[in-house]
Amino acid sequence: MNLSYLQKTLISIALICFVFFLGGTVIRSAIAFDLFLPNANFELKHEFTNEMRMQSMYVYAITAFYTDFGYGITFLIMTSLLFSLKRYFKQEGWLFMIFVLFFLTAPINAFTIYYDYKLNEAIMYNHLTDFKVWDVQHWFVERYKDLSINSASTISFFASITCLVFLIWQPLKKH
Repeated sequence: MNLSYLQKTLISIALICFVFFLGGTVIRSAIAFDLFLPNANFELKHEFTNEMRMQSMYVYAITAFYTDFGYGITFLIMTSLLFSLKRYFKQEGWLFMIFVLFFLTAPINAFTIYYDYKLNEAIMYNHLTDFKVWDVQHWFVERYKDLSINSASTISFFASITCLVFLIWQPLKKH
């Protein structure tokens, strides 16, 4: 597989942005789940004050910007590479699987980016200072309490890790 300098550069930029996205997702999950008791009911920790919860929300909102931006750049680059690399899909099965997994999880990631946007809008632009308001409860707490959103995000995360594994080991090569 002979790649042009532009294609190699785009792949490198996409990889860096994708790693930022994955790392940011792990960090944001740690921030989010720190607010809940470790049980299946997703109850908020009682010892946290409103100020402590909102500080976590501010950090969560700031990291959402960088994480979502990284995914957006990766999505644009992957879309452009899809058309220029599709002739290699039969010989390079790993490349095909990366694109399939990436674009299968795109709707899930777009949905969570939408939730991030609405939460950022509520916290940063409306300057919310109370954790109990509807915006924070809906765009943050309900996101983690909703089993379908939470499960889809987890599956999407594992599919993203699988994309990196395919990129590193490059299985499914036709010799």
